[in-house]
Amino acid sequence: MRDERPLRHVSAPVLALLAAGLALQIGMHCFAPGAQAKAEDLPPPPAVSTLRLASLGEPIALAKILMLYLQAFDYQSGSRIPYKDL
Repeated sequence: MRDERPLRHVSAPVLALLAAGLALQIGMHCFAPGAQAKAEDLPPPPAVSTLRLASLGEPIALAKILMLYLQAFDYQSGSRIPYKDL
C-alpha cells in the first residue's frame, strides 16, 4: 500500500507555481531557435597507445568505441549530417 496524499492536500500557491513553471517551459520550447548543424572536420584521432588503453587492449572493443565516436560526431547538435558532408 502506498502512503500518498491526495492532490487536494497540495496548497493552491504550490499548484499555481507548478502550472507557471510548466507554462514557462512550454513557452521557452516554442520560441527556442532550432538546432543548426554544420559540417565540421573530424579532429585528429588520439594516439594508438591512448586508444589501446581506453579499450583495455581489446580490438573489438576499440572498434566499437571508434564506431560510436563517429556516429556521435555525425549527430551534432541533435541534427543529422550525412557522412559525405563531414
